[in-house]
Amino acid sequence: MIRKSGCDMVKIEAAESQLPLVRALSDAGVAIVAHLGLRPQAVGLLGGYRYQGRTAEEAGGIVDLAARMENAGAAAVLLEAVTPDVSRAVIRRTTIPVIGCGAGPDCHGFVFVTHDAVGLTPHKPRFAPTLGDWATPMRESFSEYVRQVTSGSYPAAEHNYGMDPSERNDFSRSLNRNGFCVV
Repeated sequence: MIRKSGCDMVKIEAAESQLPLVRALSDAGVAIVAHLGLRPQAVGLLGGYRYQGRTAEEAGGIVDLAARMENAGAAAVLLEAVTPDVSRAVIRRTTIPVIGCGAGPDCHGFVFVTHDAVGLTPHKPRFAPTLGDWATPMRESFSEYVRQVTSGSYPAAEHNYGMDPSERNDFSRSLNRNGFCVV
C-alpha cells in the first residue's frame, strides 16, 4: 500500500486495542500517525462530535495512550479536539511530532478538513478557520445548471461531438442494413 500510494505515513484512528497493530506495522517499516482525542470514525462510541479529555481522567488517558503509541512505534501523533492542556502534556511526554486539529497552539503542526474552512459542511467545528465561502457560489452554479437543463438550453450543439459527414452516412447505412431506424 505504501509503495502504490506514495504516502509517507498511514494515519490510524487509534485506541488502546490498536497498540499491537501499530507495533506490527511499525516493525514492518510503515510509519504510523496515531490519531487520538476525537476520532470521527468512532463518534458513536465517543458520544458524538465532542471535544475529548474533558476530565482529568480522560485527559490523562489521552496522554498515557500517546506515550504508549510512541513506545509501540508510532512516528507521530495527531490530536483532534482536545484542550491545549492535553496537547501540551502529550508534547512534554513524547518525543515524536504532535499535529493538532483543534488541539491548541503548542502542537508542532496543524491540520483541518478543508471543507470545514470553506463553508462546505453544515456545521463548522470550532477549531476550523474560516477561509472563505465556497458553498454560496457552488449552490448558485448548480442552480444555473438545473435551470439550463430544465429550459433545454443544455446540452446545446457546442456540447456535442461531431462525425465526419461521410462517416455519418456510412454509419446510417449500416444501421439501416441491420434493421435499425436512424432519426
